[in-house]
Amino acid sequence: MKQFILLVLIGSVVFVKTAYSQSDFRDGYIITNKNDTVVGQIDYKGNRSNAKRCLFIKSGESEMRTYLPDEIKAYRYTDSKYYVSKKVNTTDGEKHLFLEFLINGIANIYYYREGTNEHYFLEKEEGNLVPLIKEQKEIEVGNTKYVKEVKRYVGTLKYEFKDAPGVINKTDNVKLDHQSLIRIAKDYNDEVCKNGKCIIYEKKVPKVSLSVGPFAGMNFMNMATKIYGDIEYVKDFNSVTNPSFGLFLKVSLPSLNERLFFQYETFYDSKTFKASNVKSSSTNYHNDLEVTFKSINNTFVMRYEFPRGKIRPVFQGGVFINYSVKTDFKSTRYVQIGSGTSNQGTSTDNQFENSNFGMVAGIGCIFNIYKRQTLQIDLKYSQGTPILSDEVQRMHTYAWSLNMGVPF
Repeated sequence: MKQFILLVLIGSVVFVKTAYSQSDFRDGYIITNKNDTVVGQIDYKGNRSNAKRCLFIKSGESEMRTYLPDEIKAYRYTDSKYYVSKKVNTTDGEKHLFLEFLINGIANIYYYREGTNEHYFLEKEEGNLVPLIKEQKEIEVGNTKYVKEVKRYVGTLKYEFKDAPGVINKTDNVKLDHQSLIRIAKDYNDEVCKNGKCIIYEKKVPKVSLSVGPFAGMNFMNMATKIYGDIEYVKDFNSVTNPSFGLFLKVSLPSLNERLFFQYETFYDSKTFKASNVKSSSTNYHNDLEVTFKSINNTFVMRYEFPRGKIRPVFQGGVFINYSVKTDFKSTRYVQIGSGTSNQGTSTDNQFENSNFGMVAGIGCIFNIYKRQTLQIDLKYSQGTPILSDEVQRMHTYAWSLNMGVPF
């Protein structure tokens, strides 16, 4: 467990430091307070960061400049997200922020995120931002208290869209999210302005991508367990180093985060652990143990892959589930009295469950090796979760693995 916690801590430090140092500049432009459009590249950050600042490099230059909301009117990633400078009332007073412009028409919708809270605004008149609010309200029925969700934004939409009868009835089903608000605002714009056309700025979510590829590497594993019988004691087995050759499947999760991926890995291997136990008293009791697991190993992890660059760091975590298709167990017991020994017999009755599962944490890097072809290198630590009883034991494993894979 100490090794697992250590790797998580190291990985977290690397993750945080790299997150701040990594940049993902994409084509775009800014609109100055004098209405000049300046083309260049803008660092692609998350919703919270984008609301506070714009990191911009002008075309033909190398110097990066940071713009605050009161220094420019707007900025936009090419054919993607569009942010405009607006003053909004918050619980901490009035703030100047970059709001994400979701849809532009007679009714405009804006959005920003602060901490874990998401905020939406409707604008029909220039500068008049109407907040769309959902809140939790505690109610009491008898002696029982309940938390009820109050959709105040539904009443706001009905009032603001009262000149569009065909839209009012749809507001009851509106959710407080990008797609639902864009849809209702578009319906309103289409009904009120027959000849007009609204502009939707919301970034289109990329399609889910899937890649499969082979991987090869080395595994370094230790096992500890508790063997029950006439003599009961704890024993660590020898360390085992063995190669691994398998396949992995990686799926992107763009609806959650463009840099988030789910990965499944599988490989087959055979590993043999040995231990020689001695319990000393007036008589020395010996127990030589040997167990071979022929298993199918499965790992499921969530991967956060940092953006562009020749070398991209990776932070990952998940679980593993290994299943032994065949387990060969051998326990040889004998007693040593003075210089002589007495054989107590050999047992081949398997004392282990066929499954082994636990937690996985790791770091890695992705290298560009040829055009769009990449090589990914992963270092992972996994720790099994033992479940002990008087009859069956689950092996308690500690393993490091270093793998290289090529996705296709």
